Amino acid sequence: MSRAYGTSVPELAPGDIEQLPIPRLKREIECEIADAAEQASELRRKADNQENNAVAKLEEELGEELGRLGQQMDSRITSRAVAGEAEGI
Repeated sequence: MSRAYGTSVPELAPGDIEQLPIPRLKREIECEIADAAEQASELRRKADNQENNAVAKLEEELGEELGRLGQQMDSRITSRAVAGEAEGI
């Protein structure tokens, strides 16, 4: 590697690392790590689905509740308007 100093090296050429030894673990350990990574990925996918379902349900419930509140507000406004007309306002 060229003499680069500091916190970053602008580029690593293939020749800079081709002789770099890559440590390997026992096959069983590497397989356990791979299985754990796949399981974690599957659990993240399931968690994402559960979160999406929960958000959709909450939005549905809130939408229905907001609709009911809107209807109640409309009814009160209408009632007050009618009462005001009856009083000659």
